[in-house]
Amino acid sequence: MSRKSKSRFVIIFSVIAVIGVIFVTQIVLSNHNESGSEHILPTIDSALVDKITITHRNDVTNAIHLTKENGDWKVSRDMFEADADSQQVGKLIELFNHMKIENTFTIHPNRFIEYELFEGQYIEIALSSGDTTHLNILIGRINFQNKSGNFTINPDVNTFIRLKEGQNIYEVKGFLAMQVPKNPNAYRNKAITRLNRDNIEKLVFSYPDSSFTLRKTDGVWYLNDKTADEIAVENYLNDIAQTNGYDFLAGEKFSNLKHSSLQLTIEGKDMEKVVIRAFAADTAHRHIITSTQNPENAFSGQKGELTERIFVSANSFVPKYN
Repeated sequence: MSRKSKSRFVIIFSVIAVIGVIFVTQIVLSNHNESGSEHILPTIDSALVDKITITHRNDVTNAIHLTKENGDWKVSRDMFEADADSQQVGKLIELFNHMKIENTFTIHPNRFIEYELFEGQYIEIALSSGDTTHLNILIGRINFQNKSGNFTINPDVNTFIRLKEGQNIYEVKGFLAMQVPKNPNAYRNKAITRLNRDNIEKLVFSYPDSSFTLRKTDGVWYLNDKTADEIAVENYLNDIAQTNGYDFLAGEKFSNLKHSSLQLTIEGKDMEKVVIRAFAADTAHRHIITSTQNPENAFSGQKGELTERIFVSANSFVPKYN
């Protein structure tokens, strides 16, 4: 080989080597694993957020709007509006503040469709205050992690997401779509009671054929004038202090209710009296349950055996040794 040919060969080889290094570097950078890295998505001050818009698969007409008004959250969709569960809204905001990033990579926008992050595929969540959008995130498809070698045994699930105006795709821990329901009822105020169980001192159960009272005196619970089963009372208080309804009933189904068949009145220190009522209903619901802590809503007594959980019998609190 001539000296001139050798020089050309060296130059060509050098150029190919440089191109190869650049190509490999780009691949490494674009698929760089960020597992365990610092949070690289925008963090949100939950106190600033006063509006959340949830749009499923580009269905703008049926977008869900969560709006804070005078400190209280409302949920709306189209012509529907109701009180929202502030705890549920808070959990939704914090969900995006505590996402664990497993992987970060960059691809051409033409490939967004592979991750269900193309227009019309994703769930869009926009968190804002006034005219300022703090976070606009797109939720794409899930990715099962087969770490155990068996998908049927507690498979780990990740989700692909991206910022609406960003190019990076993030693979984050968890099944995010399951935590952003499409039904606006999922965000409604389901509370029947929101009480501090330690403040409860008196419960009056009024039924058509009987009534009885649980009363706390000097730290001891009494069933009418006899000592009650302390464990049974404590278990009941744990349940009744934070009770949710399940199935919401339309307003016309309970707007004219007058005479309840079952009633529970709860009183105590540093709390307003709470009255829970059950009205006889059809076989589908058995009872219609209302609460003075959530007067705008009524619930089916059938789902979750709600009637039986709230309106228990006196025998439930009789000590077993009697």
